[in-house]
Amino acid sequence: MSQVTSRSASLSNYMNMMRGAEIALRTSSIDEAQKHVSTVFSRQRIRVERPSFKLDFLHRHIRLPDFSVHRVRYGAPVWKEVVVPTNFVALQITLAGECIVFDGAREIVTGPGQMSVINSGRRFEKFWSRDAEQLMVCIDRRPHRGAATSVSPRASLNGITFDTDPVSAERVPLLAGVVAAICADFDSGSGCISDPEISRQMFETLVLLMRRGLPHHDAAAPGPASQPAPYYIIRSEAFLSQNLAAEITLEDIAQAAGVSSRTLCNGYRRFRGTTPMARLRDLRLKRAREMLVSAEGGTTVRDVAGECGLNHLGRFSRYYAERFGEHPSFTLARSQKRH
Repeated sequence: MSQVTSRSASLSNYMNMMRGAEIALRTSSIDEAQKHVSTVFSRQRIRVERPSFKLDFLHRHIRLPDFSVHRVRYGAPVWKEVVVPTNFVALQITLAGECIVFDGAREIVTGPGQMSVINSGRRFEKFWSRDAEQLMVCIDRRPHRGAATSVSPRASLNGITFDTDPVSAERVPLLAGVVAAICADFDSGSGCISDPEISRQMFETLVLLMRRGLPHHDAAAPGPASQPAPYYIIRSEAFLSQNLAAEITLEDIAQAAGVSSRTLCNGYRRFRGTTPMARLRDLRLKRAREMLVSAEGGTTVRDVAGECGLNHLGRFSRYYAERFGEHPSFTLARSQKRH
């Protein structure tokens, strides 16, 4: 109960943010909204799901040298085709409703209190429910700096690709808190965030917290991210993917990979930053998520858990909620409602 209360309080705080921010546009015109978001964010095409729905687009924003914060709603169920430019990354926090990104291979659903990252240079489709509202932080990959000011490599997003799965804001409270603090400062009228030095520090803090708290791949990092994994890691992962429903032990994985358990564990720590059994659980949870998101009538959480080898429902529900920010029954109910 306390966890639910905490989440409700957090969402309530976000829902009241940026009320005093500049209204960049409010319109009921699809063409006007499409032109606006294509100019402000990236090239997009928008269509309302049904002609009977009337658009009520509202965009508020805070613009700073190296990042900007936006609060957006459409007021109708809409589909968007989006091409993200290569110069920025977008951190999205869903305040209400749900947003679904279709990247060609998967559906990525974010609900209230969840955050996700849109990586630069991507093309995708996105659905906004009628009541959906999002807070978006657009962060420049190439920050504007004077000749005397440099950016720490750790405060750069160059070479970083974030995992696109949603993460509960409660799992990254400091990152969520910094976004909230930026909005609260602006709403208060204190003007601190407009100070160039403070703005620069907040930019670097946001980037550091995203790199620290959100799963990602760093092309420039030593070890796992830059070295190709050896054959036994690849072989073991193929074995895991093909046997998610089976009862698997560490010895089974090592035997399939053709190495000792010790070698396998050392390899996973070095090249994957995890353990073989934790990797198995992660693959099972991802598969369960995919099945629940696409489930139709008649499917149960127990069915999905069993097909993914997650036979202890209590632990499955807990791990799933930690990973995706909601219980599996919520994901299933939402999917069945859509179908």
